[in-house]
Amino acid sequence: MFQKSDLTQKTHDLLIGVNDEISYATLATHVGLATFDARLRSAVISARRSLEREHGIVFETVRGLGLRRLGDADVVRSTSAIRQSITRKAKSGIRRLGAVRNFAALPLKEQGQATINQTIFAMVQDASALAPKAPAAPVPPATPDVAALRQAFAAQ
Repeated sequence: MFQKSDLTQKTHDLLIGVNDEISYATLATHVGLATFDARLRSAVISARRSLEREHGIVFETVRGLGLRRLGDADVVRSTSAIRQSITRKAKSGIRRLGAVRNFAALPLKEQGQATINQTIFAMVQDASALAPKAPAAPVPPATPDVAALRQAFAAQ
């Protein structure tokens, strides 16, 4: 089993008790450092990964301020960025496989691997295309031209 450094363990123990937000300055003070530096940044990354894997506790970065513990709805929303990343990688994989110049000349093993990978990438893209999109903002109805309506009724 992987052994956590003392700094990572202290960070882990502190974050496990956080139920909302914690600033970087508070985090540094509680683990015994004067400032949030590269060592603490590395320990926070390891502690966050460990908390998610071992306890299902997820934190997001509040840029320039600190960390925020996510509730269930926020966890679900945070996976959209992961899905977008996977979709971009699938598109890149399809593009790379398209660079194969002579598919028929490949050994059967590589042909099979290319076909499997292309199928997986295409399925990821198709599934992403089916993912629900945020609803568009409703378009307000156009204001009727009252003068034109009066003229149209008067002409009848």
